Amino acid sequence: MSYEAEAATIRAHFEQEWASFTETTPIAYENEPFTQPDGPWVRLAIVNAPAFQADMAPEPRYRHPGTVVVQVFTHDGTGNATARRLAEQAAGVFRGRTVGGIVFRAASVLPQGTDGTWYQVNAQADFFRDSTF
Repeated sequence: MSYEAEAATIRAHFEQEWASFTETTPIAYENEPFTQPDGPWVRLAIVNAPAFQADMAPEPRYRHPGTVVVQVFTHDGTGNATARRLAEQAAGVFRGRTVGGIVFRAASVLPQGTDGTWYQVNAQADFFRDSTF
């Protein structure tokens, strides 16, 4: 699986699962046009880590780790309940799942604070996928 296919798989999985919740929000993606709405919204980012050779078999396996980060934004000064609830939903989309050969591990909800306009809470889940060449 290529990095491009990895990103497409993660994005499609998030979009499908996110749409199934009763309370959804618009999704922003890295380096794509997005108009911030008046209410809550999320941004999906895929942060790859360095790949490494996972074994010395006759056909070596290479591991490609990374982290999916879903940044949840709500208006500053409105409390943290909505942001935490949305971040927990986002964490549940990935926590302990395997999607298209991508293995997701534990997911965390991490408050980030405010920039004076938006309050931010991140949901993040580490993942890996293996390949042979």
